[in-house]
Amino acid sequence: VFHLENNSRTYPNRAYFLGGVDSLRGFLQDQVLPQDQVDLIDSERAQGRTLSPAAIVRTGDFFYLGRAELRFPLFGSLQGGIFCDLGNVWAFGDTVRFEALFRLRVSVGAGLRITTPVGPIALDYGFNLTRREDLAEPFGAFHFSIGLF
Repeated sequence: VFHLENNSRTYPNRAYFLGGVDSLRGFLQDQVLPQDQVDLIDSERAQGRTLSPAAIVRTGDFFYLGRAELRFPLFGSLQGGIFCDLGNVWAFGDTVRFEALFRLRVSVGAGLRITTPVGPIALDYGFNLTRREDLAEPFGAFHFSIGLF
């Protein structure tokens, strides 16, 4: 999303979020902080200041996401899967710089899939390989989904 007017902002229900079963599975739902906000937090810390949590934008105008999954049969309708998800999000599209595109958030993991009459059921655990402990990011996240795989 690129705004045509300087004071324009994206409605929260139209903005992008990353994290969760349908994006980066090493994070909880919508948990990934935008990269430009992480950079702002880091610069404030370097100057000995702390940002108020209310000042941090958690939605994004720009994101990219790549996901790969390899599935293999286990027994009957039960399948296993291993996956890798990578991407990032920025709160403001005009803050994205080419070199920043290589600052990936990466999660890998494994899970089980089963086909049922109700629909597919998936259990996944993703590990956050680019964890930021200073921002209280999790080691990983467990996800359960019905109808998604």
